[in-house]
Amino acid sequence: MPKERKKMLKGIISLMILKMLYEKPIHGYEINKEISSKIGEELSPGYVYVLLKVMSNKGLINAKRESNSRGQKLTEYYITDKGIDFLRKHKNVLEKGRLMIDEILNIINKIEKQT
Repeated sequence: MPKERKKMLKGIISLMILKMLYEKPIHGYEINKEISSKIGEELSPGYVYVLLKVMSNKGLINAKRESNSRGQKLTEYYITDKGIDFLRKHKNVLEKGRLMIDEILNIINKIEKQT
């Protein structure tokens, strides 16, 4: 994915991760797989793990390391109360952003119809 698009999506991906963790604790691999599916491009595993580290350092998520039945060490991520509050506080900006994105998409659709 081009650097500019990664930068633009970084905040949205972080909020998506918090949304996913609110629904259930999951592993980084699953987070990467689901987000890659949503954006239609494979994210490098490092990209998601950097975001998880930053969110953990901010206290938005916690990580719990466990071993599975095959002895593999896996890290499961959980949202914290601070992460839930962070997610909730972004509702207004997300609603405003959605309106602006809809306007931009409407113009792009008009442009595409003209060509």
